[in-house]
Amino acid sequence: MLAVRTAYRIHPIEVAEGGVVVGGVMLAGVSLTKHLAGCSECAVMAVTLGMDVDRMMRRLQVIDMGQAVRLDGDANRYIEDICDSLQREITVDAHERGLYVTTRFSPGYGDLALGYQRDLLRLSGADKTTGITATSSNLLVPQKSVTAIIGLGACRPAKANLCDECSISDRCTKIRCQYEKI
Repeated sequence: MLAVRTAYRIHPIEVAEGGVVVGGVMLAGVSLTKHLAGCSECAVMAVTLGMDVDRMMRRLQVIDMGQAVRLDGDANRYIEDICDSLQREITVDAHERGLYVTTRFSPGYGDLALGYQRDLLRLSGADKTTGITATSSNLLVPQKSVTAIIGLGACRPAKANLCDECSISDRCTKIRCQYEKI
């Protein structure tokens, strides 16, 4: 049984030297600043499939590693579907207000540090409603959880290949990363 939980909140943003201020938190980095260029607000979101998936994966890893790998892949696809659904909800709300939206941007993309996970959980309201926490190494628990930022602004965002802006593009092992979909 999955305990899917989602949360998001809209915050005004302010571009500052070296980053973007969201809800009083300075999110340092060039890549997020570029991603939110032209935006006046952002949606900070969080999604989780809950602890049952983690428990099932641990059990399967002991008795059938092949099934554990399949469950992991299925869970990854499912959480992306939930993120896409929440993003559509945010997009509909934004369009009703005459605003455009950017794609999702999560800690670990470009130069946005994983260290912002706790801040994004708090800014989305997920820290109080979803059961998601961040470990001391800034990984999310339950494992199948996501935090992200979506920019909202009056102008249509320019489409770009964000791989070109990524801080690890010179050593990335992917031929073309997820940004290719933009």
